[in-house]
Order: sequence, then C-alpha cells, then structure tokens
Amino acid sequence: MADETRSDEISDRLDKARPGLAEIDGGEELQKRRGNPKGSYTWTLYGTYADAILLVNARKDLAWCLDKLDAIRAVLGEEPDHCPEHPDDDPVTCGWKRDNLTIRHILNDTKEN
Repeated sequence: MADETRSDEISDRLDKARPGLAEIDGGEELQKRRGNPKGSYTWTLYGTYADAILLVNARKDLAWCLDKLDAIRAVLGEEPDHCPEHPDDDPVTCGWKRDNLTIRHILNDTKEN
C-alpha cells in the first residue's frame, strides 16, 4: 500500500496480533540456574507470525507514537488557551477554545468538564 502511513502500519500489526500470546518461563531462580544474566527472562511465544512481528516492532512503534505525542504537546504548548481572534464574550466563535481544550484533555488523559 503506497499511501500507508506509519500509523497504518502499527494499526495493521495490532489488528493482526492477538492478546495473551506469550508467557515468561519461570522466575529469577530458574533463569539463574540456566545461566541467564540477572533480570533476564526466557519467553515462550504462543502465536502466529503476526504476533511475533508485533512484539519485534513494539519498542520502535511505541517510541514513534510517543515522539508524535511530544510533537503535538510542543505545538499545543505554543498556542494560546483562548482564540486569539474572538474573546470569551464575543458572540462569534470559531471553536478554538473547545478544540484546544479537547486536545489537551486527550493528551493529558483527563475528562472534559
């Protein structure tokens, strides 16, 4: 798909994978007996190729998503809370305040009041 965006690629991986596809084999004592470094674990993957692709790309995909959120926050941080053209008591409104607050609530994972 030529027009596929990075978001589309990530969504596609999520759609193809399924939850509950891996488990950690044993605890830290077992890993020590196996000679694995402290804090490392062996995983068993129960799934499809699509599940493995999701896991392999997860770190990179999450970093990309967080970078996009940070970019949106940076731009939003430079914008005024209120519409620069229409004060609160102006009968004409462009939706600036509502849209700005909605985006801030989404980014901050808070509810609109």
